[in-house]
Amino acid sequence: MKINKILIIILILFGFFEKAEAEKIDSLLNQAQNMAEKGEYLQSIEIILNAKKLCIENSDQKKLANTYIVLSNIYLKLSKFSESLQNLLLAEKIAKTENYIELNAEIYNSLAVLYYEAGGDEQPEDYMKKAESYIAKAYKIVKDNDLKNNEIILNYGVMIYMYKNIPDSALNYFKEEKIYINTTDYKDLIYLNEYIGHIYKNCGDYRDALNSHFESLKYSQKDKNNNLIAMNYSNIAFFYTKLNKLDSALFFAKKSLFLAEKYNNKYALQQTLEILVGIYYQRKNIVNYHKYQIKIDSITKIYYSNETTKDFIKMQFELNMEIKDMKINLLEKDNQLKNNRIKISVVIFSIILLSLIVIIILMKKREKYKRIIAQQKLELIIEKEESIKMKNDKLNDEIKRRNRELITKTMLIVKNKKAMQNILEKIKKLKLISKKSNQDILKEILSEIKINSKDFWDDFFLYFNGIHTSFLQKLSAKFPDLTNTEIKITTLIKLNLSTNDISKITSTSPRTIDKHRTNIRKKINVNTGETLSDFLNKL
Repeated sequence: MKINKILIIILILFGFFEKAEAEKIDSLLNQAQNMAEKGEYLQSIEIILNAKKLCIENSDQKKLANTYIVLSNIYLKLSKFSESLQNLLLAEKIAKTENYIELNAEIYNSLAVLYYEAGGDEQPEDYMKKAESYIAKAYKIVKDNDLKNNEIILNYGVMIYMYKNIPDSALNYFKEEKIYINTTDYKDLIYLNEYIGHIYKNCGDYRDALNSHFESLKYSQKDKNNNLIAMNYSNIAFFYTKLNKLDSALFFAKKSLFLAEKYNNKYALQQTLEILVGIYYQRKNIVNYHKYQIKIDSITKIYYSNETTKDFIKMQFELNMEIKDMKINLLEKDNQLKNNRIKISVVIFSIILLSLIVIIILMKKREKYKRIIAQQKLELIIEKEESIKMKNDKLNDEIKRRNRELITKTMLIVKNKKAMQNILEKIKKLKLISKKSNQDILKEILSEIKINSKDFWDDFFLYFNGIHTSFLQKLSAKFPDLTNTEIKITTLIKLNLSTNDISKITSTSPRTIDKHRTNIRKKINVNTGETLSDFLNKL
């Protein structure tokens, strides 16, 4: 009887232990997801790896699959598509082996999102086919097993519209599925109504689109989500302008502007300011038109300074220091391991005469200890390498983002320059036909425009050097035969601009740009199998 009681107590304690371990895993996954939402991806991945280790130690396959899914979502946010796919395939293998039906649906949904995101703006046919295939599988599981999964229902409708391009079918689908979404699932109802509004917009039905966004606004207010409320106000203002109801558009645009500025919603702020500029332009209200145009310019203006360059260099320096510290730590661990081996050898030698059995036990413990140390060392190296790679990727992404901003700024400057040139030409024509009394005034206007017109290339090279430090110096030093025009075209090629874009910026024909490209390749001696852009990126 005593033995039975002891066994029962052990089983109860074991059950409590398993429950505590399961709760610990859930807590780690929630913590990782919260950190990922804040953009703290490295810390998030470290937490998930700890959760993964606990799942393996406790043989909890379902939670291990969930861990792979969460890790995949974080890699997807970092645009690391191969790592994201690898983790989803591991989760899928577990779900199929253990027959986790609901989990399988979530995995298929994640795979659909992965292929859609991996396709990017171009959306290749094979990627979209895979995305459509996986979301169809997920939707079938949900319907066949009467499961509740709003995300899969919404994603399936989006795929009907985006991939199959059938607006009427997508619209009917969303309306039918709307009744199955719980009225307390505010965010899902918000997105559903936004999807419906988007379809109406593309079909030119602005009145129904407006009603859909009012419905979305209602749920945004219930959810108390100020960022979504700001976006809904902005969308409502947009559709009122399309319906030529400017008073209503102005009312909602100002409400959106207040929330966007208060909660720093940059997307809503940009869209709302553009709406306000359009409204005041139509009303010929020059004062307010200029007021909000200045605000748009202030939030889109690119700032590149020496401080930015210093921050970039500082990040590189800190990264190199971390690599050195890691190597030093590894050497210290190696020395520590050697010292431990000596101590263990002394202990083994001192007790070898006592018993052969003791020697065998000590040898087994020693081998186990070596495996643990080696495994820990390997995991440490892998984690550090992933951390370093992620930081490098982040730095490269920052450079790409700044390149895009520079290209946008460049195109705007060229556009403004052309507009100014047109104004000058018109004033010159006006000067020819104007009375003599107006000649002096026109001369003063022309003179003032010329004085205040800044050279486009001075601004361009200032911004360019803020991103690609010392590139122009290296180019001039290595290839002194390049002309000023060829140097300008070389910097535009460095930004991956097309021939047509370069011709617009330089006000020359595409054929002339192609000739310059050929001359540049000869002067800097680019190999036949290598593109000019790739060569410049290595410089």
